[in-house]
Amino acid sequence: QFDSVLNLPLTGNPDDIRKMPYVFLAGMTGVGKTTFVEKYCNQPKNDRRLFRYLDKKEWAKPPGTDKEIKYLFIDEATLKKTEFTEFEGLFDDPPIIVIDGDIIELTSRHKLVFAGNAVSYSADRTLASLFKRHGGSTLFSVFPPEYIYEEILKPLLKNVPEEAKKITIATPILSAYQFLLRESFSDVLI
Repeated sequence: QFDSVLNLPLTGNPDDIRKMPYVFLAGMTGVGKTTFVEKYCNQPKNDRRLFRYLDKKEWAKPPGTDKEIKYLFIDEATLKKTEFTEFEGLFDDPPIIVIDGDIIELTSRHKLVFAGNAVSYSADRTLASLFKRHGGSTLFSVFPPEYIYEEILKPLLKNVPEEAKKITIATPILSAYQFLLRESFSDVLI
């Protein structure tokens, strides 16, 4: 699922990395954008490391291995009162970023992940000029019940020995999840 949502590689092979240096995950509040990024972009065993905006100096350092992919995560991007022009250099060849007046050369394994609600969500949200110029947005939908079961409920039920009993316990929870999803068009109610 990681590849299909972020369209970013798992292998770390520079030939596999798409040309776009960032992705913007747009979606309703509560669909799991932040949780998804924190889980799938922060797997040191798989050479994926996650950094927050305040750690962008550390993110900008060269990857530690030939396979490591470094992700800088900026959450609530549509609430920020910035145009994110500091990231225009990511489209240069080679990609660069200016931090504290220093020009730092990056690699194709430096990736940027933005997350936020659509600008139509509320009047205080704006679309940064970076996104207007370059696109790179993808709609992050709610997780299907199968994902909720496998990734969230099943680990919680790890001490229940029988699969049939796990399903029996999970079924009413998943039914409630689906009901709540049908009742809201702007927020995830669970």
